[in-house]
Amino acid sequence: MLKTTKTAAKTARAATAHDNRRRCRINIAAAALGGAATLQALTHPPATADDAHASLTQSRHHTDALFEQAKYHALADALKKSLAHAPDDAQLLWRLARALVKLADAAPDKKAKEPLLRESLSAAERAVGLQPDCAPANKWLGISLSKCSSFEGTKETIKKSFLVRDRFERACALDPADAPPRHLLGLWCFEGAPLSRLEQ
Repeated sequence: MLKTTKTAAKTARAATAHDNRRRCRINIAAAALGGAATLQALTHPPATADDAHASLTQSRHHTDALFEQAKYHALADALKKSLAHAPDDAQLLWRLARALVKLADAAPDKKAKEPLLRESLSAAERAVGLQPDCAPANKWLGISLSKCSSFEGTKETIKKSFLVRDRFERACALDPADAPPRHLLGLWCFEGAPLSRLEQ
């Protein structure tokens, strides 16, 4: 009887130690990846489609907060981790394109900018392909196309400039209240009209 009691106590201590180690690992991961929201996701993984949708929505809110704080490296990393679980989420893809553009803007030279902008363009193209009526996806595709054109020759730049215009026009049509696409379209008209005459 005594031996059985000691064995049971030993087993209980081992189980408690295992749980403590697991909680410690989860807390470390949560701290590294985004705090309380990540802790909730790690301890309570999505069980249904509704749970998965709620988890993605929570992830978008978290990444939007990182964008407002200008934490673009952390933002890009968080989005890539989320996309590993939801690779066809257009909302995450255009947010990744936006983050990569911001990182490219801060890059020290053309060599550092180009891979970031190419990746941004790829993410934005996928976002529009998955959700053509998403205004931000069209806007950031236009921006990515415009910035990537600086790595092309004159003929290719002229050709892509009209694709840029189309994306900005589409973004304006989808979300008339969003001012940046209208501003960017105005800049295109101011800077792109000479290109049109040159092409002719």
